Amino acid sequence: MEITKKKKRQENIKMTNKQQTYKKSLIKKIQILKHNVFIDDESRREFMLSRFGVDSTTKLTIDELKLLLDFCNKNVSDIP
Repeated sequence: MEITKKKKRQENIKMTNKQQTYKKSLIKKIQILKHNVFIDDESRREFMLSRFGVDSTTKLTIDELKLLLDFCNKNVSDIP
């Protein structure tokens, strides 16, 4: 499983300009909505570490950001 996560992280580097812009927009939306579900940044970091193995939204893939955004919007109750 660790190899898959490392491989995903490496794919982040090979993004097009359009993908990078989209990723930034997802991160901005999460920053705005994070207070819907997280008390503070530390609880958000702990959540991301437990679900995705990273402590920063910039280290997430686009698919992971979309999952986190759905969680912040309360569209899903948890992320496995």
